[in-house]
Amino acid sequence: LLRSRLLLILAYRGSESSHMLQALRRMRQELPVQSVKLNGLALHDFQHLVGRLWPNHVPIPSMAEIAALHALTAGNPLFLQEQLLHRGDAHEHSFQALVAQRVQALPILAHRALAAANALGRSWTLAAWRFVAGAEVDQAIPDLLDARLVAQTHAGFQFYHDLIAVAVEQSLALELRQAAVQQAADYFAQQPLCRPETIAWAYERAQRWAAAIGAYQQAGEQALQAY
Repeated sequence: LLRSRLLLILAYRGSESSHMLQALRRMRQELPVQSVKLNGLALHDFQHLVGRLWPNHVPIPSMAEIAALHALTAGNPLFLQEQLLHRGDAHEHSFQALVAQRVQALPILAHRALAAANALGRSWTLAAWRFVAGAEVDQAIPDLLDARLVAQTHAGFQFYHDLIAVAVEQSLALELRQAAVQQAADYFAQQPLCRPETIAWAYERAQRWAAAIGAYQQAGEQALQAY
C-alpha cells in the first residue's frame, strides 16, 4: 500500500459521522494523503447548468437572479434541479422544505402510496406496492412520476433520489408511516425467498421486536453455515 497510489471517493452529508471518516483520519496520519474537497458548483458553472435546465418557453433569468439561486442552493445541482421543477411564488430555503411542499400538494391517495414506498425500502415491485398500499395505488402512480418523487425501473420502482426518499419520509404523517411499515413487514414475511435480514429489518421498523430478534437469529445462523 505504501508504494501504491489509491483513489478514495467518499460521499457523505455534513451531519453524518461514519466509520469511513474515522478510517480516513487514521490513514492521513500514517500515509501522505492529498485531499480534494468537492463543493457545490462555482457561479460560472452554475450559470451554465441553469441554461441547460431552464425551460425553453421561459426567459432565462438575469445574472442577479442566477446569483441569488446559487446562494440559495449553495451550488448543489440536485437542489437547483428541484427548485426549477417546483418554481413557485417563493423559493424554499431547504431541500426538505421544497420536497415537503410538493408532497403536501398531492392527494391523500398519493400520500398512502408514498408511505408504502418508504416502508418497502430503496426499490420495490408493483406487486409489493399493491400489497402494502392497496390496488388503488395504481391511480397514484402517474402523479408520483410526474412530480419526480418516484421513478420507474426495469424491475419496478424507486425513489428519484435517496435525498428525496429521506425528505418524503419526513413529510408524511406518522400514522400513515406506521400503518405502512406494519403492512410491509407482513409482505416481506410472506415471501419465501426473502432474506431473513430483510425480514428482520422490516419487523424492526414495525417495532415487532420479538419477530425481529427471531429473524436476526435466523440470519446469523445462515451466515455461520455459509462461512
